[in-house]
Amino acid sequence: MTEDKLAEAQSVLEDLLRSTFPNTDFTSIRVWPDVDHDGDDVLRVDAFYRGSDAEMDSPTGYGIITTIWDRLIEIGVTTFPIQRFRKVDGERYGHAS
Repeated sequence: MTEDKLAEAQSVLEDLLRSTFPNTDFTSIRVWPDVDHDGDDVLRVDAFYRGSDAEMDSPTGYGIITTIWDRLIEIGVTTFPIQRFRKVDGERYGHAS
């Protein structure tokens, strides 16, 4: 994946997550290429947030992976996404700055 395509994916997914979950305080959304345990290329999507997880703990939250996948395909990214929502306040050692 080129740096330009990765930057486009980052922008698209940030917009998607912030608009889908408008009441969630995302501190950062990170997107990067990786390889899964089977050796297949994947796109990691980590969304760090503070506060309530009510929006993620909903039918919209449960189905967001499908929407993420659809948006990536629309921009020509065919690498399978693996997303995680990570609560910053719940991290054992706090978040990295």
